[in-house]
Amino acid sequence: MSNLPVKRGSWLVTLALAGGGLAYLFFSFLPIARTIHALHEEIRSRQMFAAQTPVLTATTAALRKQLEQTKSYVAENRRRLPDGARLPELGSRMTKQADLAGAHTTHFEPQTAKELADLRLLPVVFNAHGGYPEICRLLAGLESLPERIWVEEMRIEPVRENGKDAECSLKLTVFAANSENSD
Repeated sequence: MSNLPVKRGSWLVTLALAGGGLAYLFFSFLPIARTIHALHEEIRSRQMFAAQTPVLTATTAALRKQLEQTKSYVAENRRRLPDGARLPELGSRMTKQADLAGAHTTHFEPQTAKELADLRLLPVVFNAHGGYPEICRLLAGLESLPERIWVEEMRIEPVRENGKDAECSLKLTVFAANSENSD
C-alpha cells in the first residue's frame, strides 16, 4: 500500500465538523433533551394527580359533610348556652330540681366567672341533703337541664345522725355565652 499524502485541509474540515458537532451536542441537543425530560416528568406528575381526582373529590365531599355536621353541632350547643341574664333563672331551676327530687338545698353559691373568648365559665358550689335515692334523682335532674353543666367535683357523705340521709357536695361549672363575643 502506498502512503497517500495527508492533506492538511481535510483535517481542518474534520476538526471543524467535530467541533461543530460537539458545540451542537453541548449547547443545543443536551439542553433541549433536559427540557424535554423535565416536561415529561411534569406531565407524568399531572397525570398522577388527575388519576387521584376521584379520590380527592370523594374526600373533599366527606370533609365538607363533616364540617357542616360540626357547624350544626356547635350551633345547637351555642343555643343551649345561657346568657348572663338567664343565669339567675338557671340557679332557681337547679334548686327546684333538688325539691322535685325530694332533697333539700343546703348551699348554693355562684363563684367568680372565668371569661374565655366565646364562653363564660361560671363555677357553682351546690350542696343538698337527702336520702341516696333523692340525691340520685337530683343528679339526674341536673343532667336533664338543657344548659351545659359540668360536674367538677362530687362528694356524697352519710349524715351521722340517722345513717339514711346523705350530704351531696357538688362543684359545678355552668357554660354560658360570653355576651361580649357571642354572635
